[in-house]
Formats: sequence, structure tokens, C-alpha cells
Amino acid sequence: MDPDNRNDAFIPYPTDRVVGTIDDAKDVREAIEALSLAGFAREDIDVLHGEDALHRLDPTGAEHGLMARFQRTLIRTAGPVEEHKHLTRHLEDVRGGRFVVMVLARQPSQRRAAAEVLSSHGAEFIGFYGRWAYQAFDGNRHALADARTDSRSALSSNARSDVDPTAVVKRMFEAFSAGDLETLLTTVHADSRWTYYGANPRLSAAQFTGHAQVRKFFERILDRLQVTAFNADQFVAEGDTVVVFGSESGTVKATQQPFRNAWSQKYVVRDGLIVEMAEYNIQVEPRS
Repeated sequence: MDPDNRNDAFIPYPTDRVVGTIDDAKDVREAIEALSLAGFAREDIDVLHGEDALHRLDPTGAEHGLMARFQRTLIRTAGPVEEHKHLTRHLEDVRGGRFVVMVLARQPSQRRAAAEVLSSHGAEFIGFYGRWAYQAFDGNRHALADARTDSRSALSSNARSDVDPTAVVKRMFEAFSAGDLETLLTTVHADSRWTYYGANPRLSAAQFTGHAQVRKFFERILDRLQVTAFNADQFVAEGDTVVVFGSESGTVKATQQPFRNAWSQKYVVRDGLIVEMAEYNIQVEPRS
């Protein structure tokens, strides 16, 4: 089995993928076989190596047109510093002749399984790229199994401290991207009120109060939509209020109809917990 992947598509961002670097081609082949045995489809495993991979990563976006250049600029200037550092590391690994393996893993259990397989085959710098944030995995198998528990404990401690409201919102996004609603709720006040206003395309409004109803709010999203792109274009903070502007696209699970929405979300954060959220969500495509 040739470990080199022949896909030549541009990689704007490895969303929902566990990524790790392996030095040896033989270890890559064995890792692919182990991932397949663990239930991962071959088409969901991507191996970056050589000049073709450098073309796909295209650090400036210059080889793939205006939109690619915009995406790369957004990661460098508007995205979290850590994410740009991690993506740069993968580029350096490919330039150094190593193999960067990417595994599509949308569910938390899949992420841990993929990370364990990569770790057991010598991978380094293993992490998961969610829609909102990067989550590093320790190379130790026991630590990988406990990663979710450890991060939940640390997040709960941080949420009780006097932290930047924007940081609280970003931690909530990170937990959502990992599909971990338990950790997400540690950023939310027990009496928090969440309000949703939509035009998707019909006008709708709903309100959710308290942990149980906020959980229901997110469960409805996860049950109804397959989101393939989720972009937070701008964060604006003033005092305890954080406003986020962004967009999302994907398919409606029941109909497989594609959609693209534009949204704004307002958060009020006090004492390290979200006490209020209001979202305004408008369907952009398809036009009704």
C-alpha cells in the first residue's frame, strides 16, 4: 500500500480531523491498516507527503485563487495564534520529508480512537481540529483516554475564575466543536437564558432557560444539521458582552438539502459564566 495520498484538492482547514506526524512510511501503512480495522473508511484517511502535499497545503493560498488567499489570511490574522502555529508545524513536517496523517473523526469516541492508533504507530504532534479550536492529545495512551475528563475539570475551574469574557465564549465553542455538551455546560450559568431568532427561511423564535434547555438547544442543532463549514469571522467585546459575527453551511439531515446561513450571536458573561445568549440567524442559500 502506497502511503502517499493522490488527492490534489486544496486544504483550507482540516476541520473535524485528527492529525499527527509519522516519520516512517512503513509505520504509515500499518497505521492506515489499523485505522481501517478500527472502522475508519479509507477515503476518510488523508496522508500528506512530498511536493503534491505542499501544493495542497499552499501556505499563502497563491496557487488556488482569491478565496484560498483570503482563507489563509484569515487564519493568520483573525484566527487564534495557536491554530496558525499548529498548521505551520504540519507544513514544516511535510517539507522535512515526514508524513502528516489526517483522519476524519466527527464523534468524540472516533477522535480518541484515531489518536490512540496514530500514537501507537509512532505519531507525534497529535491533535484534533474542531470548527472553533484545536485540541492537543497527549501521546500517552492512558492520558488520551482521560483527555476529556481532564479538560472538563480544567474548564470547570477556569469558568469559576475571573477570566476574559471572549475566552469563555471561545472555550464554549471548543467544547461544542468536540461534541462535548457536558463540558460546554460548565461555561454556562445554571439560570442562563438563550434566545434564538431565525429566518430559515420562515421566521421563528425560541427561548431556552437553564442547563437542561440549553442542552436541548444544542442537541436540536446536532440532530437536525450536518454542518460542514462554520466560520466565526469577527469577535467584538465590550465589558461583559461579546458579539460574534459568522456564517455556516452544510446539509439538512432529513432532506439532504444544502444550506448556507449568516448569523450574529451576543453573549453576556459574568463571573466566568455565560448568563445570556441571543442569536440572529438568516438563511442566505437557497433563496426561497
